[in-house]
Amino acid sequence: MTGSKQTGVNTSTQNAEPWGPQQDYLKNIFGQAQDLYSSGGAQYYPGQQTAPLAPETEQAWAMQGQRAQDGSPLVGAAKDSILGTLGGGNTNPYLDSLKAAAQNGGGANPYADQAYNSAADAVTRTFNDKVVPGVAGHFLSTGRFGSGAMNNGLVDATNDLTKNLSATAANIYGTSFENQASRAAQAQQALAGYGDNQVNRQFSAAQFAPQLAANDYNDIAALGAVGTARQGYGQQQINENMNRFNFQQQQPANNLAQFLQFIQGNYGGTQTSAQPVYSNPAAGALGGALVGGQFLGPWGAIGGAGLGLLGA
Repeated sequence: MTGSKQTGVNTSTQNAEPWGPQQDYLKNIFGQAQDLYSSGGAQYYPGQQTAPLAPETEQAWAMQGQRAQDGSPLVGAAKDSILGTLGGGNTNPYLDSLKAAAQNGGGANPYADQAYNSAADAVTRTFNDKVVPGVAGHFLSTGRFGSGAMNNGLVDATNDLTKNLSATAANIYGTSFENQASRAAQAQQALAGYGDNQVNRQFSAAQFAPQLAANDYNDIAALGAVGTARQGYGQQQINENMNRFNFQQQQPANNLAQFLQFIQGNYGGTQTSAQPVYSNPAAGALGGALVGGQFLGPWGAIGGAGLGLLGA
């Protein structure tokens, strides 16, 4: 507007309230919300949150720690066997006996003399009972009994007897010696083989020692598994209690939120509007002069115009 200026602002406020039947419910909800806020909110679960160690777990841990510190006696024995072999020990304990048997032929047969005496007696009886009488009878029948020829015949018979006894001795003692030496060598070889087998068994046992030692931990692990299962079951019970506790803690707020969803609507509000106010000084002076002129004459018109300007 030409010649006018803003002299003020007119402010108007319009209030819109919620639906009447809804208002009491909203007041109830807001009051409960204030109470929940003032109560400090949900509490932290006061109970134990981790299941305690089962007795089997504590025992398995103790056994495993002790076993790890002590080591396995099987592994120690296997190490000793291997170290002994590498150091020259664990040799065949019958090797010296085998060498001795090879050197002395296995020893004499204690029954060889008895066998020779029996055979020699038989040969001697035959010589005395048959050979000598036969030689004497022969020379007696020819009339040369007691002659030099007869003596030569007896000497020859005696030499034959000596040869027979020597052959008998060689057969008995030689065969006995060979048999005894052979049996001794076989026995020593068998013993030597037994010694080798013994050493091999020691090495075989040493190879299985680590596996057997590891089996100790299998038993400990089985015991630990029992403890773990019991702890897991205990933890499930604690989790169940925690979930129930947390549900109960959140239930008032959840109920209030669900109740609020059922009564959703226009909560109302306040709307404020402002409009500026303008005035025209010239129009105001003219209006004042007209009024002053009507009541006070010329001087009144001048005064009214001045008041109109001041009012502007």
